[in-house]
Amino acid sequence: LKFEVKDMPKLDGHKKIDIYKIVQYYLYKDEFSAIRKREVLDINNNIHEYIYTVKTKGNIPNNKSVYEIETVVSREKYESIQKNKNIVEKYRIKIPIDENLIAELDIYDGNLEGLITVEVEFENEMQLDKFIKPVWFGSKLDKIIFSNANLSDISREKFVNLVGKDNINKNILLAKKIRERLNINW
Repeated sequence: LKFEVKDMPKLDGHKKIDIYKIVQYYLYKDEFSAIRKREVLDINNNIHEYIYTVKTKGNIPNNKSVYEIETVVSREKYESIQKNKNIVEKYRIKIPIDENLIAELDIYDGNLEGLITVEVEFENEMQLDKFIKPVWFGSKLDKIIFSNANLSDISREKFVNLVGKDNINKNILLAKKIRERLNINW
Protein backbone atom coordinates (compact mmCIF):
# COMPACT_ATOMS: atom_id res chain seq x y z
CA LEU A 1 0.00 0.00 0.00
CA LYS A 2 1.21 3.50 -0.85
CA PHE A 3 0.26 6.59 1.17
CA GLU A 4 0.85 10.32 1.26
CA VAL A 5 3.06 11.54 4.08
CA LYS A 6 1.21 14.08 6.19
CA ASP A 7 3.74 14.71 8.96
CA MET A 8 7.30 14.12 10.07
CA PRO A 9 7.95 10.36 10.24
CA LYS A 10 9.01 8.79 13.51
CA LEU A 11 12.79 8.58 13.08
CA ASP A 12 13.87 8.33 16.72
CA GLY A 13 14.68 5.13 18.56
CA HIS A 14 16.06 3.22 15.57
CA LYS A 15 19.59 1.85 15.68
CA LYS A 16 20.05 2.32 11.97
CA ILE A 17 17.92 3.73 9.22
CA ASP A 18 18.90 2.64 5.72
CA ILE A 19 19.02 5.37 3.08
CA TYR A 20 19.31 4.79 -0.66
CA LYS A 21 19.47 6.90 -3.80
CA ILE A 22 17.51 5.16 -6.56
CA VAL A 23 17.49 5.93 -10.28
CA GLN A 24 15.25 3.67 -12.31
CA TYR A 25 14.33 3.51 -15.95
CA TYR A 26 11.19 1.82 -17.21
CA LEU A 27 12.00 -0.18 -20.32
CA TYR A 28 8.52 -1.64 -20.87
CA LYS A 29 5.11 -1.34 -19.25
CA ASP A 30 1.53 -2.29 -19.89
CA GLU A 31 -1.54 -2.77 -17.68
CA PHE A 32 -0.26 -6.08 -16.29
CA SER A 33 3.53 -5.78 -16.10
CA ALA A 34 6.59 -3.54 -16.09
CA ILE A 35 10.27 -4.08 -16.78
CA ARG A 36 12.80 -1.70 -15.29
CA LYS A 37 16.46 -1.30 -14.56
CA ARG A 38 17.51 0.33 -11.32
CA GLU A 39 20.72 1.73 -9.90
CA VAL A 40 20.71 1.77 -6.11
CA LEU A 41 23.30 3.61 -4.04
CA ASP A 42 23.39 2.58 -0.38
CA ILE A 43 24.26 5.98 1.07
CA ASN A 44 25.30 4.63 4.50
CA ASN A 45 27.87 2.25 3.00
CA ASN A 46 28.60 3.92 -0.38
CA ILE A 47 27.81 0.70 -2.27
CA HIS A 48 26.22 0.61 -5.75
CA GLU A 49 23.93 -2.19 -6.87
CA TYR A 50 22.41 -2.64 -10.31
CA ILE A 51 19.10 -4.47 -10.59
CA TYR A 52 16.96 -5.65 -13.50
CA THR A 53 13.32 -6.22 -12.49
CA VAL A 54 10.22 -7.74 -14.03
CA LYS A 55 6.98 -6.97 -12.16
CA THR A 56 3.68 -8.60 -13.06
CA LYS A 57 0.26 -9.19 -11.60
CA GLY A 58 -0.46 -11.78 -14.23
CA ASN A 59 -3.30 -11.45 -16.68
CA ILE A 60 -5.75 -10.70 -13.85
CA PRO A 61 -7.22 -7.15 -13.88
CA ASN A 62 -8.16 -6.91 -10.16
CA ASN A 63 -5.29 -8.95 -8.74
CA LYS A 64 -4.01 -7.28 -5.53
CA SER A 65 -0.71 -9.13 -5.60
CA VAL A 66 2.25 -8.10 -7.72
CA TYR A 67 4.98 -10.61 -8.39
CA GLU A 68 8.51 -9.34 -8.72
CA ILE A 69 11.54 -11.06 -10.21
CA GLU A 70 14.77 -9.19 -9.53
CA THR A 71 18.22 -9.97 -10.81
CA VAL A 72 21.36 -8.21 -9.68
CA VAL A 73 23.52 -7.46 -12.72
CA SER A 74 27.00 -6.04 -13.24
CA ARG A 75 27.51 -2.34 -13.90
CA GLU A 76 28.55 -3.21 -17.46
CA LYS A 77 25.35 -5.18 -18.07
CA TYR A 78 23.28 -2.40 -16.49
CA GLU A 79 24.86 0.21 -18.74
CA SER A 80 24.37 -1.96 -21.83
CA ILE A 81 20.60 -2.07 -21.29
CA GLN A 82 19.00 0.80 -23.18
CA LYS A 83 18.01 3.92 -21.22
CA ASN A 84 14.97 5.91 -22.15
CA LYS A 85 13.08 8.97 -20.99
CA ASN A 86 10.91 7.01 -18.52
CA ILE A 87 12.90 7.77 -15.39
CA VAL A 88 12.18 8.02 -11.67
CA GLU A 89 14.73 9.50 -9.28
CA LYS A 90 14.21 9.27 -5.54
CA TYR A 91 15.74 8.76 -2.14
CA ARG A 92 14.39 5.86 -0.12
CA ILE A 93 14.51 5.81 3.67
CA LYS A 94 13.61 2.48 5.27
CA ILE A 95 11.95 2.98 8.65
CA PRO A 96 11.03 0.03 10.89
CA ILE A 97 7.40 0.17 12.09
CA ASP A 98 5.14 -2.14 14.12
CA GLU A 99 4.65 -5.85 13.37
CA ASN A 100 8.18 -6.17 11.91
CA LEU A 101 7.14 -4.15 8.88
CA ILE A 102 9.25 -1.60 7.03
CA ALA A 103 7.92 1.77 5.86
CA GLU A 104 9.68 2.76 2.66
CA LEU A 105 9.64 6.55 2.64
CA ASP A 106 10.35 7.86 -0.87
CA ILE A 107 11.40 11.46 -1.42
CA TYR A 108 11.29 12.06 -5.15
CA ASP A 109 13.77 14.18 -7.07
CA GLY A 110 14.09 15.49 -10.60
CA ASN A 111 10.84 15.88 -12.49
CA LEU A 112 8.87 14.63 -9.47
CA GLU A 113 10.46 16.89 -6.83
CA GLY A 114 7.82 17.70 -4.23
CA LEU A 115 6.38 14.19 -4.02
CA ILE A 116 6.82 12.20 -0.83
CA THR A 117 5.19 8.80 -0.44
CA VAL A 118 5.43 5.94 1.99
CA GLU A 119 4.83 2.32 1.06
CA VAL A 120 4.51 -0.85 3.08
CA GLU A 121 4.75 -4.31 1.55
CA PHE A 122 3.06 -7.26 3.22
CA GLU A 123 3.93 -10.94 3.26
CA ASN A 124 0.28 -12.02 3.03
CA GLU A 125 -3.34 -10.82 3.02
CA MET A 126 -3.75 -11.47 6.77
CA GLN A 127 -0.86 -9.12 7.58
CA LEU A 128 -2.40 -6.50 5.28
CA ASP A 129 -5.82 -6.83 6.95
CA LYS A 130 -4.33 -6.31 10.44
CA PHE A 131 -2.32 -3.23 9.40
CA ILE A 132 -2.97 0.03 11.25
CA LYS A 133 -1.16 2.90 9.62
CA PRO A 134 1.13 5.10 11.75
CA VAL A 135 -0.08 8.64 12.52
CA TRP A 136 2.40 10.25 10.11
CA PHE A 137 0.88 8.38 7.16
CA GLY A 138 -1.63 10.38 5.14
CA SER A 139 -4.32 9.26 2.72
CA LYS A 140 -3.96 6.10 0.67
CA LEU A 141 -2.79 6.86 -2.86
CA ASP A 142 -4.21 5.37 -6.04
CA LYS A 143 -1.83 2.51 -6.82
CA ILE A 144 -2.14 2.98 -10.57
CA ILE A 145 -1.79 6.77 -10.75
CA PHE A 146 1.04 6.86 -8.21
CA SER A 147 2.89 3.77 -9.40
CA ASN A 148 6.49 4.54 -10.26
CA ALA A 149 5.89 3.08 -13.73
CA ASN A 150 3.12 5.63 -14.36
CA LEU A 151 5.04 8.50 -12.77
CA SER A 152 8.07 7.72 -14.92
CA ASP A 153 6.58 9.32 -18.02
CA ILE A 154 4.54 12.16 -16.52
CA SER A 155 5.56 15.71 -17.44
CA ARG A 156 6.35 18.26 -14.72
CA GLU A 157 3.25 20.21 -15.73
CA LYS A 158 0.97 17.16 -15.38
CA PHE A 159 2.67 16.29 -12.09
CA VAL A 160 2.01 19.79 -10.68
CA ASN A 161 -1.64 19.55 -11.78
CA LEU A 162 -1.95 16.08 -10.22
CA VAL A 163 -0.39 16.86 -6.84
CA GLY A 164 -1.04 20.60 -6.52
CA LYS A 165 1.44 23.42 -6.02
CA ASP A 166 0.60 23.81 -2.30
CA ASN A 167 1.22 20.09 -1.63
CA ILE A 168 4.47 20.23 -3.59
CA ASN A 169 5.72 23.21 -1.56
CA LYS A 170 4.67 21.54 1.72
CA ASN A 171 6.47 18.33 0.73
CA ILE A 172 9.65 20.19 -0.27
CA LEU A 173 9.76 21.72 3.23
CA LEU A 174 9.06 18.34 4.85
CA ALA A 175 11.84 16.71 2.77
CA LYS A 176 14.25 19.41 3.99
CA LYS A 177 13.28 18.70 7.64
CA ILE A 178 13.76 14.95 7.13
CA ARG A 179 17.21 15.47 5.58
CA GLU A 180 18.21 17.77 8.46
CA ARG A 181 16.91 15.31 11.06
CA LEU A 182 18.87 12.43 9.50
CA ASN A 183 21.87 14.68 8.89
CA ILE A 184 22.01 13.86 5.18
CA ASN A 185 23.10 16.19 2.46
CA TRP A 186 21.80 15.42 -1.02
